Amino acid sequence: MGSQPIVRVALEPVNPGDLNKMIAGLKMLQQSDPCAEYEVLESGEHVILTAGELHLERCLKDLRERFARCEIQAGEPIVPYRESI
Repeated sequence: MGSQPIVRVALEPVNPGDLNKMIAGLKMLQQSDPCAEYEVLESGEHVILTAGELHLERCLKDLRERFARCEIQAGEPIVPYRESI
């Protein structure tokens, strides 16, 4: 795709013992969805980047039900303000 993901959300498992399951699920999600990106920030936060809010909802559902198979808590979406000419 020609566009960059614009919605960024920090994720954490509800049960801290499921962290490895969540990380493995995020990697599988990134492989299956070319528009979704996963990164770990310097602060240790696990962040998913998506193309929009609807795409974010779909990715979270897939992550919870198909890939990680654990409860995941998402933070508030962060949408950067960008100008275009």
